[in-house]
Amino acid sequence: MAQKFAGQDGSKGDIRFSEGLWRELATRAPSLVEAICSFDCRVSASYDVGTHTIFVGEVVAQATNADREPLVYVEGEFTVPKL
Repeated sequence: MAQKFAGQDGSKGDIRFSEGLWRELATRAPSLVEAICSFDCRVSASYDVGTHTIFVGEVVAQATNADREPLVYVEGEFTVPKL
C-alpha cells in the first residue's frame, strides 16, 4: 500500500484507495483504519515559497493504533524498524 501511495506502482487518483479499510474523520477525509496515527486537519494558512506551497493545518480530529508497527523508507526500501 505504501508503494501505491508513493506512486511506485503507477497508481494515481482514487484507485489508490481500492485496498485497505478506510473511514472518514471530522472533515470527511479518508483515514486508513490500520494506520498508527491519522491526523484530520483543516488548512488554516498557506505560504508560497519559491516553487512550493507550505500548508499549515489545524488538527480537528485524530485516530491512533498504538499496537501497530511503524513503517519507514530507508535507502530505497520499506522496512519495519526494530524497536
